[in-house]
Amino acid sequence: MLAAASAVAVSEALAAVFNQRESPVLALGQTVIKLTPGGVAEGIIGVVGKNDKPLAVASVIIAILLLGGLAGMWWSARRLWSIALIVVLVVAASAAMIGRPYAYGAGVVVCIIAGVVVAGVLELLHRESAETSDGRRTFLRNAGFVVAATVVIGGAGELLGSRRRRRQEIERVRASLEL
Repeated sequence: MLAAASAVAVSEALAAVFNQRESPVLALGQTVIKLTPGGVAEGIIGVVGKNDKPLAVASVIIAILLLGGLAGMWWSARRLWSIALIVVLVVAASAAMIGRPYAYGAGVVVCIIAGVVVAGVLELLHRESAETSDGRRTFLRNAGFVVAATVVIGGAGELLGSRRRRRQEIERVRASLEL
């Protein structure tokens, strides 16, 4: 799950750096909304009101974290299965990004980099055997490093994204002014 959380943070930050209108997580959430059958969507909207987008995004994040945990469990014993799962997630996120009306290649690059981050973090965390006290210390040190990096990168991505959103709002207000 930590590897998946790191990938989400990196994808959010890179989406902000590349000035994407949506991150892969948001694009997946929008795709989930779009693909949800009408009756089901209306039932959900009846329950949660206008909060269907946050619900879809939260569902996507939970699914990514759970699938990331599964990839982590498979990493040592079934590496090929783990890599295949990561590839499926990257392809799904890339397809969601390409399916958006204003898509361009940088969105796919963000998804691929996020997939590389998952594999890299899993390799880092599984490198040492946790059966010895040295291995446990190494694992905890590496996991702490990954948590700290995830928080910093996620925070930087949110800061960059929020600055971009504020700038867009100012431009909209400026454009609506009559002088």
